[in-house]
Amino acid sequence: MIEYSDPEKGKQYAIIKCSHKRPEKQLTYDDVKNTIIDDFHKYYKEKIEKQTAKTLREKYKVEINHKILSKKIASAKVN
Repeated sequence: MIEYSDPEKGKQYAIIKCSHKRPEKQLTYDDVKNTIIDDFHKYYKEKIEKQTAKTLREKYKVEINHKILSKKIASAKVN
């Protein structure tokens, strides 16, 4: 049972029912062999991007002009 607060009705309760429970499963190599190379590249790309961003922020002062940024975002929106 979960308790939550409704703005109009006040304190309310909900009952959650699990209708389908899947058991935990350790994936085998055959399960992941088609995606393992892409997952490997994605993991290291994100790791390198984070490290590069951190290094650049430490090396250079970052200053954001919010007025110009807002104007550029507004002009870039296409309907």
